[in-house]
Amino acid sequence: MKFSDKVAHVIDRIQDRREKGIVPASEFLKEMLTSYSILRNTKPEETILYSLYAEKLTELKLDPSEEEKLKKALAQTLTDHVLASYGKLADVIKNDLIKQASVSQGIWSKPDGSEYYSARLKLTTGTDLSPQEMHEIAKHKVEEIVKELRSGASGQAQTTFITRFLTGDELLQALNSSLSDATPCLSDWFEDELIPNHPVDVRAYSALIASAGGMYIPLSIDGDRSGRFVIPLENPTSEEMVKMLALHEGIPGHHFQFSIQYDQPTIPLIRKITMTPGYVEGWAVYMESLCAEKGLLDRNTVLIRLANLSIGTVIDTGIHGLKWTREQANEYLMSVTGRGDDAFIDSVIAYPGQKEYYAIGSEQFQSLREKAKRELGDRFDIKAFHSVLLRNGNMPFPILEQQVNQYIKSAK
Repeated sequence: MKFSDKVAHVIDRIQDRREKGIVPASEFLKEMLTSYSILRNTKPEETILYSLYAEKLTELKLDPSEEEKLKKALAQTLTDHVLASYGKLADVIKNDLIKQASVSQGIWSKPDGSEYYSARLKLTTGTDLSPQEMHEIAKHKVEEIVKELRSGASGQAQTTFITRFLTGDELLQALNSSLSDATPCLSDWFEDELIPNHPVDVRAYSALIASAGGMYIPLSIDGDRSGRFVIPLENPTSEEMVKMLALHEGIPGHHFQFSIQYDQPTIPLIRKITMTPGYVEGWAVYMESLCAEKGLLDRNTVLIRLANLSIGTVIDTGIHGLKWTREQANEYLMSVTGRGDDAFIDSVIAYPGQKEYYAIGSEQFQSLREKAKRELGDRFDIKAFHSVLLRNGNMPFPILEQQVNQYIKSAK
């Protein structure tokens, strides 16, 4: 089967890289080993592939015996090829890679690791910033947020309240309510002709991948399939986080941005399906702040989330770019949060360059907005400004800045 062949090719590449001394960190391999081992022992009927297939078969209204035959065939294919292939990956990690892996060292310790890391950050954030520059930007942001939270400058009363955690239908209902609450605010932020008419479909995850958390699946390019926000309903989620997830993943976050991008006839297909993570995730985090300004989200909750994203960027660039040790990373955490977190540091070591695009991307959007407001004063129009940010699709920030500069010049 093609999947088995693909995984065999991946294994060949892994072994080739291993012979050259390029082996992921032990922290990453341990996590992957756990995941692949679970998949190896999973019943095919419990996989998302089987669930989606069964759902489509039901829609076709086939003869029951034919439907059951097709389900059995898929289950056998999943067992023999898909799940078995994940088992082979687990064997490679356990028998070969983990014996050669480094512990608690950044990507710089690999051949050409520093060059790879710098290039990766530029690609994913969509900026020309160096790891050192991102480190300083994030560090300053953390200091700024901590100062605001400690002084109560966010303008919110420091009250004690009981956090409610939602599951099941209550969680699903809260997500849809948050999306409904945000919709009337769109006309305050965006020009009417830019606002897309594409609903977002909120759905439950299958239990097997519940640990992955919620995520957005973009609508189809032709608009035939709506965008989907899928989330496990079994995991208790705080009420405020539910609101944030709905707005980040749905409207005015990912779904809103992708819908506009797909609707623009002047954007070539290749650009519609190409993603710059710093732009995409940065937009959604920037929208969280905008929603807090409107009262749709708790300001302090948004600040704490942004602080965590920025702390992650400081530690990621510290470990992988500035060659921090685990001890240095924990010392920084202690200085900011009052406690260390080995599990968090493990995740940073395991996934180099994954923390930056949220914090750096949102900071780029915020900086462009502040620049436009500063130079235009009373002439600044947030609706026109947001049209400049969105109408040409996602792109690297240096190019977006050029477009913002043109908007500023024309609006003066």
